[in-house]
Amino acid sequence: SKELSEEKLLSKEKPKEDKEKAKLEAAEEVLEIIEEDKGKKEQESQ
Repeated sequence: SKELSEEKLLSKEKPKEDKEKAKLEAAEEVLEIIEEDKGKKEQESQ
């Protein structure tokens, strides 16, 4: 449980960084999904 409290302290120090990172990761995931959908649609139309 000591590790957990240390993690909480760290997350309090840099929540902005984590939020930005999470946003970027989410955006990348969305882009990947869009690319996959495009590929599927292109294959279907051929």
